[in-house]
Amino acid sequence: MRCASPPKPITCADMLPLPGIQARGMEKNQKKSGSALSRLSALALVLAMAFLVVWLFVSKSHMVRKAPPTTPATAPAAPTQPPPPPASVPARVAPRLLSRIQSLTQKAAAAMAENEPAAAERSYREILGLLNQGGPALSRWKATTRLDLARCLLRQGKQEEAKTELTIVLAEEKQSGRPASPALAQAFRLLGQIFLRQGDKDRALAHFTQARDIYVSLSGPDSRQSREMDRAIAEIGPATKSPAPPADNKKGDAETVWVFPYRDFSPSEKNATGRWNQSAALLSDKAPGDLRELPPFRGKSQLYGVLRLGTGTPGTFDLVFDVTDEIHPLLYVDLNQNKDLSDDGGPIRNQGTGVFAARIVFDLLRVMPELGKKGSYPIWLFSGGGYWASGKVNFYSLVRLEGTVRLDQKAYAASISEWGLNDGNFLNDGIFVDLNSNGSFELSEYAAPDKTLTTNGRAYRFMMVK
Repeated sequence: MRCASPPKPITCADMLPLPGIQARGMEKNQKKSGSALSRLSALALVLAMAFLVVWLFVSKSHMVRKAPPTTPATAPAAPTQPPPPPASVPARVAPRLLSRIQSLTQKAAAAMAENEPAAAERSYREILGLLNQGGPALSRWKATTRLDLARCLLRQGKQEEAKTELTIVLAEEKQSGRPASPALAQAFRLLGQIFLRQGDKDRALAHFTQARDIYVSLSGPDSRQSREMDRAIAEIGPATKSPAPPADNKKGDAETVWVFPYRDFSPSEKNATGRWNQSAALLSDKAPGDLRELPPFRGKSQLYGVLRLGTGTPGTFDLVFDVTDEIHPLLYVDLNQNKDLSDDGGPIRNQGTGVFAARIVFDLLRVMPELGKKGSYPIWLFSGGGYWASGKVNFYSLVRLEGTVRLDQKAYAASISEWGLNDGNFLNDGIFVDLNSNGSFELSEYAAPDKTLTTNGRAYRFMMVK
């Protein structure tokens, strides 16, 4: 048996590939590596570009959210009055309201700068109306506006009207619990100047002293305002009598009680009777030229007149009696004040005795817009006998305002009726105060305008403030 030969040992040369095979393999591997690197480079470039785009987008969004708003260099300076609306003002109302107030404030300032105080007065009065619409949130700006209005009135020589506005500032500042405020000091100072012009040195000295005391409490005795008041007091000289505080003097003849009928009182028809005005309206057979539309009359003749009623604008109501063949005429009243007597619900017929008498109901907001409340304002209109023959119509109010007043820390029921003038204005009628607390109002408890009531040995004078 023949044995196989042993295998040949493997050398290092045997482990290497042949030269041709080695070159082709290396070339193939280089191609594969280059292709892979190209793909990796392209992928990395795409990822880098995507990351850059995302980073730029996020950075831009962050800058838009975080960057504070910029004001153009050419933008006009924002007006200093009034300030931004408080949080309590509804956002849907406040911007429009404040924009109008700012516009009127600038208009008034421009009018004063051009020496047109009458135009400024109109603007400031409109601002006061807008501030009333804003409610308590804007009430703190009323004092500043009233002070500006008083200065406009003084420029026009309307000293009494200016005194009224300044007196309201004193009352409102006290009601708001601000016994020492810059507005209060300015009001005292302006009132002192008015009294000095009118030759009343005692009252001027009293008001200047009040202003000086407030300035001292606010900014010290060496402040400019304090020194100016000291000079004004020195120029007046000693008073002929001891100066007393002009407001709420409990040791003088009478203590002043501030009454706000349109703010603190409510309308009521219960037990409401007022004095009737003679010759409240004069009748004429000639129709006013500003009437736009007339109703279809039934009679051959008509009598036209105008009722002056309320504190609104225009404060008048047209009426016409249609005199028919019947005993009582028919009445048409322009209740909506649009100069159209044909769209107010038809004729009103007689409801009483005499030639004509009837209850006529007006819109409360048209008669007393200051109340800011919806409701009715009825009157009783009548004429007969000699009044009808002379072309006169009379009426009285069927509404009164009820509320309370405080005298020496005690609350008393109070009532304001059309007792002085039947004109729908409750500021000129005086006031009833139930001093004996028996639930009724007596003639002895009535204080006419500028008159006083006395209880517990103390006299009170009631100042009506609109």
